[in-house]
Amino acid sequence: MKKVKVLLALYGALRLKNNLKLDDKVLVRSIGTLNNEENLFKFVNWRIYGRATCPYDWVIEFDYKYDENDASEPYPKLLINNGYIECSRRLFYKHDVGFAALAIDVNNPKNYLISSKMPSNIIFEAFDGSIEFSDFWEKYTSAYQKKPAAYEYFSQALNYPNGIKSILFCSSLESLFVPDDEKSKKRDFVIQGAKILGFSNKEQDYLKDLFEYRNAYIHADKKKQLSLLSGPKFTLKWYEECEEVIRKALFNHVYKSW
Repeated sequence: MKKVKVLLALYGALRLKNNLKLDDKVLVRSIGTLNNEENLFKFVNWRIYGRATCPYDWVIEFDYKYDENDASEPYPKLLINNGYIECSRRLFYKHDVGFAALAIDVNNPKNYLISSKMPSNIIFEAFDGSIEFSDFWEKYTSAYQKKPAAYEYFSQALNYPNGIKSILFCSSLESLFVPDDEKSKKRDFVIQGAKILGFSNKEQDYLKDLFEYRNAYIHADKKKQLSLLSGPKFTLKWYEECEEVIRKALFNHVYKSW
């Protein structure tokens, strides 16, 4: 087994007050500009747009052990093992925060470009401004272990166009509210769960409509899709509102996990 120091650069201004230990081995810290640590990473269109368009002020640092004889190491498993970290940030922050680049072995760096995305907004707002990420993280790790798919589906949904997004949003809700052995009436369990959590009738309606569109999309009912999309309801703003409701449900699970 080989052990190396690994740095994951994060795009997105996390606005942490201090460095944060995620566990005994993983540290989130500000990037070391004095020792030119930022030069370890490479970004698409870097020279054209400049640093302001990709504000990687924070990195995740940890020691990583891997089998030198395994062709899939260290890159793929590294991302899988740390995926839960990215899910937490994409839930906590309303705007895009994620892995920007990976440096394996800082003494002999091999640079991998993870994301070519350039954030459209360098202001990153927390979903709930009254909560510090460090406080959120302590509760999130326990909640994630209970319902990992709910958080992973939501995080993945943010990468896709609206049709596929509707499938992943519903899958996240089903993972959160539907019993493992339940094969039908999944929407009813989701709505019942939202009602128990005190969601308003309007918020419950967003979830009902989301399942209606998901069903039309997943069954390739083009006539129903066209009918829904031609109406006044299913707009970009509607998808944004759905995302807000699902974030609220996941935040409830973080703080009152079941």
